[in-house]
Amino acid sequence: MVLGVRICIFLLLIATVAAAVMAYGTDPLWGQYAQGLKIICEVQRWMVGLVALALLPCLGLIGMVIAGRRRAWWLLGLAPVLVMFVHRFATDPSRRFMVADNPPLRDVDAAGFLADDDAVVGLRIAETDVAFPMSGLMHTPVAVRSVHDARCVVLFSPYANRALAFNVPYGLSARDLQVVSMPANALLVYDQRAAQFINGVTGKTVQGEKPARFLTAIETQKTSWKHWREEHPQTQVVEFDRRVEGLSFPLGPFYAGGPVCHDATRRRRPRAGDGRADQSPRRHGAAGVPGCDGAGAGL
Repeated sequence: MVLGVRICIFLLLIATVAAAVMAYGTDPLWGQYAQGLKIICEVQRWMVGLVALALLPCLGLIGMVIAGRRRAWWLLGLAPVLVMFVHRFATDPSRRFMVADNPPLRDVDAAGFLADDDAVVGLRIAETDVAFPMSGLMHTPVAVRSVHDARCVVLFSPYANRALAFNVPYGLSARDLQVVSMPANALLVYDQRAAQFINGVTGKTVQGEKPARFLTAIETQKTSWKHWREEHPQTQVVEFDRRVEGLSFPLGPFYAGGPVCHDATRRRRPRAGDGRADQSPRRHGAAGVPGCDGAGAGL
């Protein structure tokens, strides 16, 4: 085998392996293994390096073809790399989770987008009651919101039915936070500026420490919009981007490792002889499951 062929094979091998790690290294299914969480964290930490390691060999091979040293059919070997880049940055369901930066607040009279039985996460910050609709938190599990002179972050792990909120400094921006994955049903968030991975079920880092930029905890309450509104008539309500309501839920329970507390998106299939029709989930049917807070998360 001539040296040029060996070089091409080596370049394709390096690019394919790096792209595979980049594309699937943060998959929630890694959470079922003993070292799975460590793998997810390390892959996320070195994501930029992995992208570069996958692209540079591709550029080298393309350069050899352009220079006429290799035939053009060698470029077919880059197809798997392209597929994995598309998966990572376009089709991966976990990439559809968003971080909200100061979503608008509405008064009770302007909250017509909520039905009485819609589930909300309520909290009090800066002497102001605020409700976060769970329908928005399903697709935007991290929300950073300023209220008067205070600032808070809300973390929601839908499969663990766990909602946490913390006071944070004004220096913390939504751009600093990234939803990495949901291994073992627990939201995993990466604070890029502090270089810390935060467990959305415990509110601590994966090492069990207090996050550097999370201050005091804020008590949260999962309830219906009607109940919260009756208890707090002057409440404000967060209005998430309406476009998220048209999305199918990014990850199904099969996608996450460990037990699942509830599934707010799948339709209930009737058993034989049940006599009841297939029931579609409600538009905001993410009501809390009693006694299930964090029980389905295994981080």
